[in-house]
Amino acid sequence: MWTRHVRYANDRVFGRVFLEIHTLGTPSWRNVEVDPQMSIWSLHYPTCVNGALHWIGFNSLQMSILCFNLENERFQSFPSPPQVFRNDRIIDEIADKRINMGELRGFLYICDSSSFFDVTTWVMKMHGLGESWTKVYSIDTSASPLGIPAYPCSGFCWPVKQFEESACILFYDSCNCLIYYEPEKHGFKVFRIHGAQSKLVEVIRHIPNLISLKDAVKGDNVEVLNIYSR
Repeated sequence: MWTRHVRYANDRVFGRVFLEIHTLGTPSWRNVEVDPQMSIWSLHYPTCVNGALHWIGFNSLQMSILCFNLENERFQSFPSPPQVFRNDRIIDEIADKRINMGELRGFLYICDSSSFFDVTTWVMKMHGLGESWTKVYSIDTSASPLGIPAYPCSGFCWPVKQFEESACILFYDSCNCLIYYEPEKHGFKVFRIHGAQSKLVEVIRHIPNLISLKDAVKGDNVEVLNIYSR
């Protein structure tokens, strides 16, 4: 997916979105129709849930969730949590990190840490149904052992793992630490990442999978060179 810009009055303005898709084992890419009126500056936090890809999209006016359904190959807007993408929110390069999106236990989530006093996490319980967005965490960071971030632009928070008993692990990059949070007890346990001084630390969940690439990539035009690793 990419965007094309055009020259207008000595400036580059948004033109339209183009999207192509390639099926493994086929020899070429093919075009997917996109509404020419759809305006996007950038897409962040690609997340695959329920057979669809989701992004937080940005344009000159607001943030929104966009979705590409892999079954019917439609690219369209998607319901967002109430008040998270409100019209009075200032759109800037910092905002795209304070509000992030991902997947928790098969559900789409939005984590909003744009306020320096709390972190709120929403989960969509029924995919595609806007009314099913449910606030699962609202963490008062001013009452936690972390306190308010020393640098306002650094207070970014990402959910990493949610447990059956509603406890969760979050990554708080202002302090380079992991937080274990129990909502029923309002309790915190902080695990510092010692030696990590940079603000560019990232935590990525590892989910093991035993599916062979040899079985996943099929087609008459595919040649398997090596299926072994060292």
